Order: sequence, then C-alpha cells, then structure tokens
Amino acid sequence: DAFTLSVCFFCRDLAVTTILLFHRDPPIPIALQPDICLEPPYMGPCKTVMIRYFYNAYTGLCERFRYGGCGGNKNNFLTKEECMKTCGQVAGSLW
Repeated sequence: DAFTLSVCFFCRDLAVTTILLFHRDPPIPIALQPDICLEPPYMGPCKTVMIRYFYNAYTGLCERFRYGGCGGNKNNFLTKEECMKTCGQVAGSLW
C-alpha cells in the first residue's frame, strides 16, 4: 500500500508542485537512518533552479528535486551516488 503526498515548494514565485509517493513501511527502519536523511526536500529561499537529489526515507530511493541555490537543508546532494552513499544501502543499512 502506498499513499501520495502533494507538496508545493516555493509556490508563491515558481508555482512548483511535486508529488511524492510514500510507502507505508520504510525499507530501512527510520531509527537507523542518519538524521539528514530524514529531512524533507527543501528548495530554500533563492530563485535559481538546480537539480539536486534527496533521500526519501519512505521509498528508500534518492530522488530528484529543485534546489534554489541557497539555504535548504543537508538532505541535498549533487549526485544520486553521493546521496545513496550517505543515506542508502552503502551507508550501512539493513539491505
């Protein structure tokens, strides 16, 4: 079973809406994931659009999101590989 969450990032200026699909049971127990891997994707206050990757703790995948170039949080990686190394299987998960 899965549920869908519609999230609007920086909607006032860019009207960007992202649909996130979450599974009810995360593939890696949340208690075992690094804190930064649990943060939601956050565009930040700036208006530049950069494609970055964030770790989705519910799907167990690193997914693309739009980053504004400043602010934000640490669940923000330049590459999918860097994201998975930090938060995914290579980070010592149960998988």
